[in-house]
Amino acid sequence: MKINCNKKNLTDAPKKITRLIFKEKSKTRLKEYESGKIELNIELPAKKDMTLQRSIYTLRSALRTAKELGFSNLGISFGQIKDAATLSKIDEERAGFLFALNTLMADFSFDQRKSNKDSREIKIETMTVFGDVTNEFKEGLKRGMIVGEEVNNTRFLCNTPGTELLPSALAKAAEDAVKGVDIKVTVLNKKKIASMKMGGILGVGRGSDDGPFLVLMKYEGAGKEQKPVALIGKGITFDTGGINLKPSNASLGMHMDMSGGGAVIHTIVAAARLKLKVNIIAVVPAVENVVAGGSYKPGDFLTTMSGKTVEVTHTDAEGRLVLADALTYVKRFKPKTVIDVATLTGASVVSLGDKYSALFCENETLKDSLIEAGEKSGERVWRLPMGEEYGREMKGNFTDLVNAGKKAPHGGACTAAAFLKEFTDYTDSWAHIDIAPRMEAGEHDCLAKGSVGAPVALLIEYLTSIQNKK
Repeated sequence: MKINCNKKNLTDAPKKITRLIFKEKSKTRLKEYESGKIELNIELPAKKDMTLQRSIYTLRSALRTAKELGFSNLGISFGQIKDAATLSKIDEERAGFLFALNTLMADFSFDQRKSNKDSREIKIETMTVFGDVTNEFKEGLKRGMIVGEEVNNTRFLCNTPGTELLPSALAKAAEDAVKGVDIKVTVLNKKKIASMKMGGILGVGRGSDDGPFLVLMKYEGAGKEQKPVALIGKGITFDTGGINLKPSNASLGMHMDMSGGGAVIHTIVAAARLKLKVNIIAVVPAVENVVAGGSYKPGDFLTTMSGKTVEVTHTDAEGRLVLADALTYVKRFKPKTVIDVATLTGASVVSLGDKYSALFCENETLKDSLIEAGEKSGERVWRLPMGEEYGREMKGNFTDLVNAGKKAPHGGACTAAAFLKEFTDYTDSWAHIDIAPRMEAGEHDCLAKGSVGAPVALLIEYLTSIQNKK
């Protein structure tokens, strides 16, 4: 898809372009003129009710409606974008960024496997912004196109079935994603992982014939003296729950349990494409949690890379085990900040529904930065607690820790975060983002079914803010 700018008025758009007109108190309807020109009138919320988030949903909804009606060449006026996006509250560069990002996200669909091509969604070929478009807005469009492409690449990866996206395939996807950008990728195999005594990763992956692997990605956008930001993404390519098998209705969608890993892979790629002046380390433990004769079992004792021991009290609490080793591993890079991203708990979904990801962070500066990045990008987070009370629930009788809270499932998102905290004693700047609530698009998102690509846009917003503070 191309996003173009045209100095003409929208009323002068050629016939092949369907004009998008946003009006308050006007129901969405199609208007065809004798001249052959077509208008799609879109209902716009009253200005008093308009927020940036509602602007995003309104734009996505309009584009989804246009696609459903079979229109592939669309036009919109710059003035209407400013009204709909409440640009009086944000700068024009950000407006361009959000417009491009959400246009690309609204156009995405994962329907290439449909044998009948006519049943696939129509794609937007061109989106033209008419009027006196500013240079700041155009710069935002360029950035938004890059991030939108990487969000959609994340969604494609996350939607791929688990039988196809095995741990080895996820590692290969990381290697393929960096082609053309200055990122170094190293993939550690099972033998190397064993030599580093990553007992959490080895334990979870024990039942699979594929993997495990640890993917390391390095981007140096700043001087070598600058400490990196470490991004860690959970890469469970399919989660059966292990011996504590998930109920059948909970298994569908578990190919997306690598969503954190997919987001981290494409966040670092987006950062490199944007040439952000930040050093980044991205780590993805690529593991499959399946049931087999060799699967790890309830009651097993695992020794993590940190040396801390864990009793497996539930095999479906596997994500925190692989993240524990990843959190310990990144210590060697002396990161300034560590952020892990994972579809970690169903408890976070119970807490927040599908509107926010759960944020756990005791560093007030980092917490504020991530919340602000979420608000600005439209991929929001909500802070939940992980005080010492939750940590006490994770203490073991026979080992240092247990991997599932003693009062599970109550407070499960909080006890999971408290467990991870045990492996972050080398930094006071760590955040855990549980993206389980945002793993799949909800109706309110006005997006195609499947992965929503969280939290790539948020992380890029955060990394950009670091650059701008230099």
